[in-house]
Amino acid sequence: MSTPVGTVRDPIFFQHVKNVKVLNQTEAIRIDRERKRVQVRDLAEGRESWLDYDKLVLGTGTTTAFCLVSPCIASGRSSNRLIC
Repeated sequence: MSTPVGTVRDPIFFQHVKNVKVLNQTEAIRIDRERKRVQVRDLAEGRESWLDYDKLVLGTGTTTAFCLVSPCIASGRSSNRLIC
């Protein structure tokens, strides 16, 4: 996917332009709605962890997509994290 001027919308694009960290090869395993968090599995390394979110978007289609937006403080700089 690219912008009208041909810029590729990859994880680097979203980090620089939208201040969002995209986590590819990440599977959502469980949703804890009370605590507003999602348990995820890194498919490359097999590690599981919990990610907090502010808003959760469930996308339906041929495969289900879970997207979450959560604040992330990294190196003293605020950013967002998006998982789809």
